[in-house]
Parts: sequence; C-alpha cells; structure tokens
Amino acid sequence: MNVALWYLERFGGTRERVRRSLEKRVREAAQVHGPNPDAMQWIEAVLDELESLGYINDEAFATSCVIRGQRQGKSQGLIIQDLRRAGVSTDVRAKVLSHFVDAQPDFELQAAQLYVRSRSIGPYRADPQAFYQKDMARLARRGFSYDIAREALEKMKS
Repeated sequence: MNVALWYLERFGGTRERVRRSLEKRVREAAQVHGPNPDAMQWIEAVLDELESLGYINDEAFATSCVIRGQRQGKSQGLIIQDLRRAGVSTDVRAKVLSHFVDAQPDFELQAAQLYVRSRSIGPYRADPQAFYQKDMARLARRGFSYDIAREALEKMKS
C-alpha cells in the first residue's frame, strides 16, 4: 500500500499504471527473496482499496489528459494514444472523448489552431506561403486530417 501511495503521490495515474509499478516491485523483490504466489492477489486488493478510497479514478485521469492534450494542440488520435499508453480502458476513453467532442464540435480545429499559434507556423511565419506544404505536413504528423490542417492554417490568416 505504501508503494502504491508513494507512486500516486509522485506521478498520479490509472489503475493499470499503478499495477505495472507494483508488479515491477514484486518482480524485483522476487529476484532477491524468491517468488510469492500471493503477490498478485495483494496487488489487486491494494488497487481495489485505492479505487474505493478515490485515489485511483481512471475517468478523472482521462478527463485531465484530454484537457491537457487539447491545450497542447494534440489531435484526438494522439490523445487516444496517450490514454491507451496510460492504461485507460477503451470504454472510458470513448466516454470521456465523446463528452468533449459533443461539448465542442470544433475540438480538433481548436487544437490545431493552438498548435499553429504555439509553434509560430502558418500565418505566423514571415512568408507563410513558402512553408505551406511543410506546415501541412507538420500538422499531418501531429495527427490532424487534411481538412482540419488546411482550415487551421487558413482560418488563422483572417
């Protein structure tokens, strides 16, 4: 329990992230002291208790990741990738992301515009037309569709 609390205090995270951290500690301890067949049950018990106390909340974690991702100018695809890497389940990812997309129909466009502004590309360049293809490619690598990238670069002009 102490290791899990320390991890959550320092890093925060999802049930899966805490599980990975505890399993790593168990593997390291097993190399020194030998394996314990009850270790996985202990991990699950600790995770259940942390969840019941409210220290682990995957939905709240996913919500904060989506908000942070949009502020950083990430596309929905990159945000989903981050959530998947963090161990957020598919249904929680879909629920949280659909909530934001329903509330803001232009979610992707806003994120693309934030990225354009923060990186000083597109209309923020001295000669935007000379770098138009490079800026489009940069937005595509960031996960934005052609239409969203084009609209973000053109809307920023006006």
